[in-house]
Amino acid sequence: MKRRKEVSITRETAAHIMDANFIVVDLHAGHQSVAEKIRRAMKKNEVVPSILAVDRKKKLVGVVDIADILHASTSTAIGSLVHPIPQLPEHLPRADVLHAAAEARRDRMVVLDEKGRPIGIVHAKDLLHRFAQERSASLAAFANVHEEHATDSVWRAISMRHRWLVLNLATAFLATFTVSLFESTLKEMVMLAAFMPIVAGMGGNAGTQSIAVAVRGIALREITRKNAARFVWKELFAGLLNGIIVALVAAGFSLFVGVDKTFAIILAVALIINHINAGFFGAIIPLVVRRLGYDPALSSSIFVTTATDVVGFLVFLGLAQTVLL
Repeated sequence: MKRRKEVSITRETAAHIMDANFIVVDLHAGHQSVAEKIRRAMKKNEVVPSILAVDRKKKLVGVVDIADILHASTSTAIGSLVHPIPQLPEHLPRADVLHAAAEARRDRMVVLDEKGRPIGIVHAKDLLHRFAQERSASLAAFANVHEEHATDSVWRAISMRHRWLVLNLATAFLATFTVSLFESTLKEMVMLAAFMPIVAGMGGNAGTQSIAVAVRGIALREITRKNAARFVWKELFAGLLNGIIVALVAAGFSLFVGVDKTFAIILAVALIINHINAGFFGAIIPLVVRRLGYDPALSSSIFVTTATDVVGFLVFLGLAQTVLL
């Protein structure tokens, strides 16, 4: 059987991410004829094909493992060696193909035409490769390095990379500007500077956890338009509870090392608020980024980190300025 022409990874259905390295055998075929088909196919492609058993109407019945054929006697009926295999309609959207692969947890799935006849095989390893290509392409497009090569000049490298660097610089300036608003407070209480990384860092870590759950939910289609709001509320509540746990530990340690009780309470409140903030932005930003057509796994973290840094500094330093000074 001819292999279908390779197509762009941007195509949207199962039919465009399958290959045609398979042979079709009749359910009632003899062992000898099937073995001969396998030999001919391997002589042509030098790759072991998938062996699909069909009924008299050419509809898929199942798959036959080549190991079973090799170990079976020549009198064994092919029908007795058939195993079920996940099936996909040829027009199934690519996102649903990924969801089906995650649920099936099999190394391959068969693509069927409208009459239930096999037309191709989707391999799990090919799915992973293609989606890895797309994720790399998404990052390259955003950073504008998709046409840069190792042998390019330094000036071309600069022109290809500056967008990502400028965006990082802008977010860094935003966090710095927030801290500068409390310059007098930091001069009065130098100890605040020592605890600032704790508030921002814990918020960033919590935000990263929410991003990971959101991206996985999007990829596996666990998060839909109907339950997106519920997911955001769940992350908000999880942020609150995790924030309380972390705040109690941090406040207890602060008191143990001799920090003022009021200061420890301010630290605890800032941690709780920033964990809630991290849960919200960690859940909502991947959904927004996905809606805008970008890869949430690659484009979300910079925005969530900025949100947790800014809000964390604002709450922590703001409370300290209001209560302690």
